[in-house]
Amino acid sequence: MNIKGLQAVAHIMSSGTLSSAAKIMHSSEPALSRQLSLLESELGLTLFHRDKRRLIPTPEGEAFYTEISRILDSIEQIPRIVKEIKAGPRRRMPIIAMPRIAAAVAAPAVSRLSEEYPDIQISLDIQPMRHLERWIASHQFELGIGALPTQHESIETEFLCQSPAVAVVSPNHRLSEYTSVTVNELAKEKLITLFPNTVLHQAVEEIFDRANTPLTVSLQTSLTSMCCVLASQDAGVTICDAMAPAVLGQSVRMIPIEPRYEFDFGLLYPIGSKRTSEAVRLAEIVREEAKNYLNGLPFK
Repeated sequence: MNIKGLQAVAHIMSSGTLSSAAKIMHSSEPALSRQLSLLESELGLTLFHRDKRRLIPTPEGEAFYTEISRILDSIEQIPRIVKEIKAGPRRRMPIIAMPRIAAAVAAPAVSRLSEEYPDIQISLDIQPMRHLERWIASHQFELGIGALPTQHESIETEFLCQSPAVAVVSPNHRLSEYTSVTVNELAKEKLITLFPNTVLHQAVEEIFDRANTPLTVSLQTSLTSMCCVLASQDAGVTICDAMAPAVLGQSVRMIPIEPRYEFDFGLLYPIGSKRTSEAVRLAEIVREEAKNYLNGLPFK
């Protein structure tokens, strides 16, 4: 595989132009263009449409870039890895969590683990479930924290907790003082959701289906955190689990939804992997943090 071609794709995607990518890679535009053409020929994919001097990513190109980004990040870490090996062995512990549970549970758990094991280098990667499952299954991480159920046959799961579905609004919203809200009431609001085909969007659809109420969306975005930020700015109401808005603190209000709907979360492991004592301890801490957070909610 042509590594320079892969790097060319990444730099074109991030910088926007072939000329900018060539400067970053200390190469000429014609040379970089040849690298790109060789890669496309090797892959049998058209990664960019050529429009005079512009390169426009194809859908295949965007999907390919998403998949290779982590590989290239790992390659760029090689000098650091070599340096660490020369300096002496140091245990590394890679952990991955989905964004919705990162602030409420993953971050405080990892912080505690780091205090208990100061000689271990802990890395916490935050990724959506589709990447989290794939990377856990390929044994790139010792432990994952994400939504259940998972469909991947190469992942072992342990139930962690349930988090209630809530409507997230700004403190100034008319619903902000409600102790609960029905789906029919939410249907009258401007709703903010993730894009379709995401786990959370499908869950929101199920919540509305159970109430026999049509789901009409006003705003969509790619991150649950951005849905919550938009809600905090009075752009509308978003629906998620009660852990997702944790990072926003008092800038939002969470209102339980009736009828009640629960989101399941779990610990994910590569199937057949040997669990280290540190991974076992982290699982214990994660359970404690999830319990503490949910018990601290102003509603039950």
